Amino acid sequence: MRGRGKIYIIIIILLLLVTSIISEMKYIRENQTGNTATGEFSVAGLDSRNICTYSEVENDIKYLAQNKEMANELSRLVDPLTKSNPITVSYLLDVFNIIGISEEVYSDVINVNQPHSYVRKDEFETIYNNIAEAGIILGLTRENIFIFDMSIKKNEDNLPDTTIVFDGNRHFESTADILDEYQDKMLDVYLKDNVIFKINGLGDDSIVFQNVWLEKMSDDEYTFLYNGVTKSYKAAGDIKKTEAGSLANITVCNDGIVDISVPYNLMDVQVTDANQFGLRFKDIGFVRNSEHLQVYNVAHTPYCEDSTMLLLGCRSVKAVIAEKEVQAVVVYDETAGEDIRVILSDSSYSSYEMQNIKLTCDSRFKVLYPDETENIYDGGEIISLKPEDYQAGSKVLVEPLVYNGKINMQNIAREYGTPLYYGKMEIRFFDEYMYAINVVPVENYLYSVVSSEMPSYYHEEALKAMAICARGYAYSKILDNGFDEYYADLDDSSFCQMYNNIEETPESIKAVKDTYGLVPVHNGVVIYPFSFSTSCGVTCTNEEIWGGTAYEYLKSNLQIKDKTAVDLSQEADFKHFIQNPDEYNFIEREFPYFRWKINFSDKEMSDAIMSTIDDRIEKSPDNIIISDKDGNTISDGETKAIGDIIDVRTDKRSTSGVVETLIIEGTDGSVEVNGQTNIRNIITPVKQQIIRQDDSAIVGWASLPSPYYYIEHNSGGYIIYGGGFGHGSGLSQNGAKKLAEIGYDYKDILKHYYSGISLERIYLFEDEVEDEKKGNN
Repeated sequence: MRGRGKIYIIIIILLLLVTSIISEMKYIRENQTGNTATGEFSVAGLDSRNICTYSEVENDIKYLAQNKEMANELSRLVDPLTKSNPITVSYLLDVFNIIGISEEVYSDVINVNQPHSYVRKDEFETIYNNIAEAGIILGLTRENIFIFDMSIKKNEDNLPDTTIVFDGNRHFESTADILDEYQDKMLDVYLKDNVIFKINGLGDDSIVFQNVWLEKMSDDEYTFLYNGVTKSYKAAGDIKKTEAGSLANITVCNDGIVDISVPYNLMDVQVTDANQFGLRFKDIGFVRNSEHLQVYNVAHTPYCEDSTMLLLGCRSVKAVIAEKEVQAVVVYDETAGEDIRVILSDSSYSSYEMQNIKLTCDSRFKVLYPDETENIYDGGEIISLKPEDYQAGSKVLVEPLVYNGKINMQNIAREYGTPLYYGKMEIRFFDEYMYAINVVPVENYLYSVVSSEMPSYYHEEALKAMAICARGYAYSKILDNGFDEYYADLDDSSFCQMYNNIEETPESIKAVKDTYGLVPVHNGVVIYPFSFSTSCGVTCTNEEIWGGTAYEYLKSNLQIKDKTAVDLSQEADFKHFIQNPDEYNFIEREFPYFRWKINFSDKEMSDAIMSTIDDRIEKSPDNIIISDKDGNTISDGETKAIGDIIDVRTDKRSTSGVVETLIIEGTDGSVEVNGQTNIRNIITPVKQQIIRQDDSAIVGWASLPSPYYYIEHNSGGYIIYGGGFGHGSGLSQNGAKKLAEIGYDYKDILKHYYSGISLERIYLFEDEVEDEKKGNN
């Protein structure tokens, strides 16, 4: 009996399963015909175009995932071969189960008791909207977004470009296709974590642009500047007239402008300090910035200024202060500053003397000739100048007629092409050559110094530190008159600091603006803030590199966070230091140039030295001493007097390990080489690989990467072991990058490299100077 009972139970279960299968097949037959595998289907009483398929909802479902694991689970619900099939209630229930959606969100929209029913598009849209409104999925919202401006962001690694949408206040990425017809329209969209992924159509809201600069009006069209974008809209109906050249609030909908109002009055102010949080005004005090603060400079063609630091250099300023916040600032004059005179080098940076100058401008420009005649040229017109065309001692002055217009020097090549220069170009004539001197505001000059000296992708705090160093160096050169013979303050090469070899970038411009006028000062004097690329783990004084008096603010320190003094003057100590880079937690330990080496055969070393030594003697005769085999100096001797080179060795080091004296020993005499430039250039590794610590190699260099090295000579030739890139005195650019990445701001970075300094502004108005004097008394 027990066996028969089991059989009866099994038969009953099988009958129930068969009944269920028959019922499901009957439902399918009654409600669907066609080939679902090809997407050709129909549903009784419904148009198949109103039924959602897997492919149509795939993207929307993807944005419901809140982590990678959840995304993988959702993707496994769909067979890639049947994406054209219609989705069912059962599929949605599986989705809701994975992402944790409660039944009340969808129970009044779909019948959960009919799991095989197809889901209509309106049902899916209703449920999706319910999910967005309920705030169930973190970061998923449905909003109306005004398409104020669009741009394309280029992506690397063969990824598709990204569309960036700006609504006037916020930026969004968009994976949805935003048609041109949507420009200046309100769109109803779904967003996930600030990414627009679905467009539902036009929205019906309006948007208020607060404190725009109303530039002009013509008939019923209004042109205004807001957040760096100039827009023109028609009036949608009767609106209150407002004067051009003023601030206003403008309300815009899909049909155009529906309202213009002037809610606040402008008041005269003087900005005495600025930071990311607010502005300090004379006689008012500190006021926080509004979230939508607008700063306009209308001294020339109106533009939006993105740095409030520049307000410290402006005298004619008005502001809107309301609700205890700065709402808008309008500047009516140029930022205070000073011009610097930069003599330009030829394309190889080997000479200032030019035989032929060709230039033009990106706007109309004027040329003042020696006979005081003045010609006006259109942008793009090229003028050519040669020394034989003008008398020696005369000059030609070229100046753009548009504010911040740029001069294109077509006879010069720089890394980014033919360079463009702010300011004026002064051409001075001599008997057989010309000088080209760029007379440019210091702040504009710094834009492309920062980009040329430091990669613009470095941390913004490192770029700010570089901007302050560059400004301090430029200002010091203005004061020391060292380039008077060239009618200039400094040049554009690494002899001073690189200028306009790399084009200015938004990042370099921002770094200069955000540090407007700041220079490093020690005991009331602007310092020489030398900088270089990469340290070997130690910095040095200026005396160790260039001789003269050591500056108090430049020290020999180990480059660890808690910098300490070090003595590496003994050869054994220096070798140990180079050979054991992991002994300390060095700031720049990870950079390729932290350690390097170069291999020479005996012949290659001899060739490298002999190819450069005569040039070094000519340029620096007092620092290269030739002696015979008895040690007697040969005052008018030639290098051939020493015979064949049999050894090259370091003889003396400074405290920080800089090679101070190099001995080249020959069969008949020797050469003593002194001076950092000679120490690095006398051994020319043009044909040798410089192998960096990451095993990467470079060739074709005319000098050693740094003066921090030692030489091993054995039967196989020479190996030079070294570290760092650059002279090693002052700020390390890669060190600044690393310090910024671990949380140092630009002030901390500068104080790490320059001892006992403060940061002060070099542009002060007369009343500020008087106030400063009173404060010091």
